[in-house]
Amino acid sequence: MTEIKPLKILVVDDSALNRQVIVEYLKHKEILTIEAEDGEQALQMIESEKPDIILLDLIMPIMDGFEVLEYLKKQNNTIPIIVITAYLKGNTFQRCMELGAKGFLNKPVKMQELFNLISQVMDR
Repeated sequence: MTEIKPLKILVVDDSALNRQVIVEYLKHKEILTIEAEDGEQALQMIESEKPDIILLDLIMPIMDGFEVLEYLKKQNNTIPIIVITAYLKGNTFQRCMELGAKGFLNKPVKMQELFNLISQVMDR
């Protein structure tokens, strides 16, 4: 019998509170979480931890979410990325999708919506 490994999700947000809320919720769903507080840290975690999904904030110091998306696209990243942001200027949604995001949620996040989107993305 093969063991089903739990889903591992990287939560990237410069707000410790935002990360904590999402991490606590995902723990109740028996999902492993790892955290990064900026894009640079996120790229290191992606390399070392190989998450199944990335939840990515856009507006962060050091390296923002757009830069992370651009970098991962150049690397032919196959890890699904869900953008979670309060930043909704102009073509933000379209730009994220063009850069390879598989999902998009506005802050404040409704946890059931997040869980549904994670489920959808993992079924693809």
